[in-house]
Amino acid sequence: GGGKKKDSKPAWALTENEVAQQEAEAEDDLLAFADGLDFDSFVSQLDDVELLASLQNMKEAEDIRVQVAKEKGDSGFGGAADKAWRRNFVRAMNHVTMKRVQLGMGDGGSRGG
Repeated sequence: GGGKKKDSKPAWALTENEVAQQEAEAEDDLLAFADGLDFDSFVSQLDDVELLASLQNMKEAEDIRVQVAKEKGDSGFGGAADKAWRRNFVRAMNHVTMKRVQLGMGDGGSRGG
């Protein structure tokens, strides 16, 4: 294939395979971002209690997954559990993005308290 043309078709015109490919690319982009993320610093900047709890639970689940993998002597990556963790991470990041968009558009960017 050639270069990426993300805006070449409206979402309703995409085939199932094109949608899956775009979702996989978005997931890969987010995971690449996550590789360089300072989790504690990032989480400390969040003000959404529900999202914060969700991210903390994901971090705990990741720590458990890594520990189990060490005990079994494998990398811990791959399989249904890894795919589920990645899917949850992508959902959490999408939630953060939507919250930021709503805050920026909904109240003119002010962050009252």
